Amino acid sequence: TAASNTARLETTVKVLNILKLAEECTAKLHLKLHRPWNKNELEGASLVDFSSCSCKLLKAFIHSRMFSELTPPKAMKWKWPNKGTVNGFHGDGRSLITLAYSVRVEPIKLIEAGVGTQEGIRGEHVAAHESLVVKFEKDPWFNQPSPSSFLSSKDFIGNFYSVFCAIVTLAKHVIEDISSSSNDTTLILHPLSCNSAFVKVGDDVTAALQGCYLHFDGVKSKWIRSGKVCGTKRNFGTRQMEHEKGASGTPVLRFHSLYPANSNTAVSPVRKGYFHHLHQYVGIGFEQSDNCISTLGNHGKLFAWENNVLDALSKYSLHNCSSVKEKQYHMVSYALELGYDLMISPNDNVSTSPGFESVLQVYGGSA
Repeated sequence: TAASNTARLETTVKVLNILKLAEECTAKLHLKLHRPWNKNELEGASLVDFSSCSCKLLKAFIHSRMFSELTPPKAMKWKWPNKGTVNGFHGDGRSLITLAYSVRVEPIKLIEAGVGTQEGIRGEHVAAHESLVVKFEKDPWFNQPSPSSFLSSKDFIGNFYSVFCAIVTLAKHVIEDISSSSNDTTLILHPLSCNSAFVKVGDDVTAALQGCYLHFDGVKSKWIRSGKVCGTKRNFGTRQMEHEKGASGTPVLRFHSLYPANSNTAVSPVRKGYFHHLHQYVGIGFEQSDNCISTLGNHGKLFAWENNVLDALSKYSLHNCSSVKEKQYHMVSYALELGYDLMISPNDNVSTSPGFESVLQVYGGSA
């Protein structure tokens, strides 16, 4: 009948739409892996790779590999989980990222009985993929250097951290006797030590700085995290206000759950203190007018910027950055944050963020 034909047509359209979205996800993953398409070659895709895909794409990818029908069987009482993060899950422990990762090598099951031949749908399915590959290959996002290769470059990381070690030593931010330390020793000097040169962030010029800041638990007398802030109208002061807001309401970061405001009624059982116990200090701060960060010449610069690193930065799409100079400030800020993070004892460090988040497109600090 006309009604049944219309229903079949609508079902076919919905199935093909899911398959198209699934192939968009697959095409994106293959281009991130820098490989030509082969349905059996997603085994090497990582959780990080899947985290770059939207919820819409992940759901279609999972659906096409888990279910043979347009809707999941009622007996399963299926509920879609949250997207989640690479380092943390939501709800019952599942996430879209981990589900997609777990079915990445499974065959496509979504071939609705009675809709058409498997070959017919598969043909449209493959054709859709090929057109998507062409589309994505033209996208500048896929023609940039891979984050892992960029961050493993000795020309950036190697040059940076030798300078970082010199700066934190000269700034009197490091404990005196490193030789007696162990894997769980915090290497950052106590801010109230007679040898310390730490500066607390206040309402003066320190609040206007960008770069890396630190949080110190004044009650337990220990460093608990490092943080990064950089960008237009972004500084230590504005970031502290954001943290205070997060601690006063529904936690966005795990940090806010561990150190909520004492007025917050939604206090977590894992609380380690209150937000007002924390003191914000300058780690290494700068203003974007400080050319010592981004100077390209042989004099007056702190960090060496090799030509191949600058070339990679020019091709890399970094959040809200329109120039190489802006990207340099962000990369230095991330590197400073990671440097101080590694100096805090893992027993005391409350941060679950992986660092270089907007570079890697991985955000691991969710509550």
